[in-house]
Amino acid sequence: MAKVFKKPKDTLEIFMMKIRNLLAYQHGIWAAHIWKRLKTTISRWDTLCVYKARKYGLPAWLCHVPMTCLVTLSVISCLVGVLLIAVIILFVWAFLLIPSMMELLKPTVNVKVTNWEEKSHKYNYDSNGSNGSDGSTGS
Repeated sequence: MAKVFKKPKDTLEIFMMKIRNLLAYQHGIWAAHIWKRLKTTISRWDTLCVYKARKYGLPAWLCHVPMTCLVTLSVISCLVGVLLIAVIILFVWAFLLIPSMMELLKPTVNVKVTNWEEKSHKYNYDSNGSNGSDGSTGS
């Protein structure tokens, strides 16, 4: 099923569409240029490596291994970099959310200390109810 596009209503909308298309075209040219330079550079390195291998009597396929490792290492390092940035962002979010989470974890019920509990600290009552001043064990 084909997409149905709305007709532009005025000249400003047409102008904006043309500018968006032009910018997309420019971004495509830029990406193609970067890809072409990258591909040419890697191909040049590979050719140099094969030349050196043949110069020293080594098989040519041996030079394709370092290039493959280089490309793989580059991809892995990019992925690790992205992962590191994501972890840093998560830690920042966590530190920003800690105060709001502490506010949610506060108890909402006020617990009052009774007079007996206040005096138990003052007179040093044991668990059996005796403070030991009269020599009794409380039983």
